[in-house]
Amino acid sequence: MTDRREKVLEAVCGKDLDGNSVRYADVTARIILGDMGKYFFKFWETEGPGVLVMQPKDERSMFWLTLEELHAAREESERKGEEEMASTFNTILESAAKIDPTAAAGYLLNDEQGMRYFVIDYEKDAK
Repeated sequence: MTDRREKVLEAVCGKDLDGNSVRYADVTARIILGDMGKYFFKFWETEGPGVLVMQPKDERSMFWLTLEELHAAREESERKGEEEMASTFNTILESAAKIDPTAAAGYLLNDEQGMRYFVIDYEKDAK
């Protein structure tokens, strides 16, 4: 397990990380993300394709970023010579464009640990 994952599991499950505690934490996270999926779908319908951005300690803690805005962010990074960031935005853009909002959701987490993108496949995770 990664150090960050261990810290999160310990915070949720306590010091005794037995299989049941870890499974409980996993199910809890899936329920929360399932609830978030409702917001994802509403944003998708209203704003168009994109990703749901979460910035826990920012004043603007949750917002929608459209594919056009992701494209603009990539271009801005390229103009500034930030090739790694431009590549990251390109990867997110390509992935987000393929999402079927009835089956999956794309989340961009931006916090003190950095920027991370992940896709939750609700059909796969429901099994």
